[in-house]
This record gives sequence, structure tokens and C-alpha cells, in this order.
Amino acid sequence: MERLRLYLVDDEPIILEGLVHTYDWESLGFTVAGSTVNPKKALLEIRETRPDVVITDVRMKGMTGLELIRRLKDECEDILYLVISAYQDFTYAQQACELGAFTYLLKPLEDEKLLAAVASAGDVCRQQKKIRKLLQSYEGNSRQQEEEIWKEELYLKNIRNNAREYISGAVSYIQEHLWEESLNIKEVAEAVHLNALYFGRIFKQCMDASFKQYLLEERMKKARGLLRDSSYTITEIGEQVGIPNPSYFTQQFKRIMGVLPTEYRREQGQ
Repeated sequence: MERLRLYLVDDEPIILEGLVHTYDWESLGFTVAGSTVNPKKALLEIRETRPDVVITDVRMKGMTGLELIRRLKDECEDILYLVISAYQDFTYAQQACELGAFTYLLKPLEDEKLLAAVASAGDVCRQQKKIRKLLQSYEGNSRQQEEEIWKEELYLKNIRNNAREYISGAVSYIQEHLWEESLNIKEVAEAVHLNALYFGRIFKQCMDASFKQYLLEERMKKARGLLRDSSYTITEIGEQVGIPNPSYFTQQFKRIMGVLPTEYRREQGQ
């Protein structure tokens, strides 16, 4: 298996040291092509070494990780960026997606999530390389196949470049249809005009949660508000958040919140 090149940027020396030496990047098919605590140095070295994947912090002295991506985006368009940050602010995630970042992870990093994200980025890189090789190998009598591959590559590139708009539209659609029990990933993907498989991937990358997890958490968030600020019964609240089965609603609420809906309401003084 061809080794891919990984570059690491974080202005905290201890964290950078951990990123370089803690993980077995070789087992994922990567070689560390470089690392630095200086984002300005990273800009020069990434331009020179052209790694396949870059992991960068958001908040850094001299240049943010988002600015680093912005300055590299046009000239190094094949690089995939994994953005990490200690700041749980959706604005950063939105900006990262807008810039075409592959995913956004929060500190302290969870080893499983980080390794899964890098492995997934590696798969995408290898697929892109495979597509380019196929295009180079096709002759004139394979014009139709060549066009099909180009369409696939352009489709994937369009999704990455416009991820923020897709996710923003999806979130709005979910909020508007939260009460519908039948709401599912296929319906939301169609609403934003994406293939469900690709939509699921970019949703998880941008939101750091699967569609199913996000939907349930949003339903519980709305349920908490209704329990706190209304006199609706538990059954009525379940219906308003798309879970009309009272038993299942209670079960899921306790799993997420750690208390029964009735206990939560009592704790809120209702």
C-alpha cells in the first residue's frame, strides 16, 4: 500500500509532540512528512512538501489554522485538512467546512475519533489518486468512462467546497421537521440535493456526530425546553419531538439526560 504523507501543526509543543509520537501513523499508511509549532513555517513547508493530509489547530499565534487552510486552498487543492480546536464553537466548524476541511475535532482529542478521521481521509486520498491514475491511463476509445470518472471527481469536489451550505440547509430542514417521526437521513439528503451516502459522510465530518445522534440530541433538546416551559404531558411532548411512543421517548430521554422526563420537570420547578 502506498504511504501517504501527513503534516502536523499545533503551537503547543507538548500537544504537537504527542501528535507526532503517540500514534502509530504507519499502521494507517502514513508517514509524517513534517511538523511545526509555527503556522507561518507550516505554510512554507506544506507548499514545498505537498502532503496528502494536514492536521492543524485552530487558535495559533501568528496565523489561525483556518487562515492557513485559506492561503493553501487554491494552490494545494488536493490536500485534506483535519481541524482541531479546544473551542466548542459551531462557528469554527462552519468556517472549517466552508473552506473544505475534511473534518473538525475537539480537544481533548479522543484517540478513536482522531484515528478514524485520519483513516477515512486516507481512504479519500487513495481514491482520488486512483481516479487520477485511471484518467491518465485511458485512451481515446474510453472517452465515456473518462467522462464518468471526471463527473464523479467534480461531484465530490463540489460537495467538499460547498459543505457549509449543505450542512446549514440540512440543519434548518431538521429543525422544521423535528416533529415528524419518519424524518430520516435519506429525506434530509434529498432536501439539500445530495446523495445520502455522501451527505452522511460530510454531516458527520462537519458536526462531529452521526445524523442519527444529532437528530436524537436535537429532539431531546427541544423536549427539555417543553418540559421546562410548558404544561404539555409527556406523551404530547414526545409527539412534538417526533417520538410518539411514550415508553420509547422516556427511555431515550433518560439515556441522554440521565433522569426521567418527570424527574427533569420536577427539578426545573414545574
